[in-house]
Amino acid sequence: MIGVENIVVEDVSFDEDAQTIRPYRPHSCRCGKCGQKAPCYDAGRGTRHWRCPDVVGTKAYMQADAFKVRCPKCGTAVRKLPWADHRSWLTRAFEDTCCWPVLSMSKLACQKLLRILWRWVSAICSRVLARLNLAQPPKTAGLRRIGVDETSYKKGHSYMTGIAARSSTPSSSTSALREGNPSTL
Repeated sequence: MIGVENIVVEDVSFDEDAQTIRPYRPHSCRCGKCGQKAPCYDAGRGTRHWRCPDVVGTKAYMQADAFKVRCPKCGTAVRKLPWADHRSWLTRAFEDTCCWPVLSMSKLACQKLLRILWRWVSAICSRVLARLNLAQPPKTAGLRRIGVDETSYKKGHSYMTGIAARSSTPSSSTSALREGNPSTL
């Protein structure tokens, strides 16, 4: 529901404005920048909160200790967490959730829907785009029909393209798509 897998929840607390989820996780000593194993350095700033997708219309936060590690490659950095990127106060699930409405509505409408600052929307989209560019490219084998939508999300015309498979049965148009034959597209 909150987009975090393979954790054990230690505590959940509720108040009028938000829900806080505190996972129990063994102290993993990996660098938040490069992911390399590193010895613990200090306690950092103590406990931190990361915004999750809303749960039943209420804001939700992940809460965990954000101690630092001393990486031989990167120096001192906050440890790697399974739900958030380095230097982000939002979970990856929340950032992904933010990018879907941006494809079809303005930043102001997205800001009101997700209850965040409108200037965060561009930064979130930039982080998600960078994360997707590092991932493996999508496989096109077996695609027969696709849907494509493109929108700008930042001043200066930074574009985000959404591609969805409409059917995935093999056909003769697959080979034309691989070869880049524009007459069949």
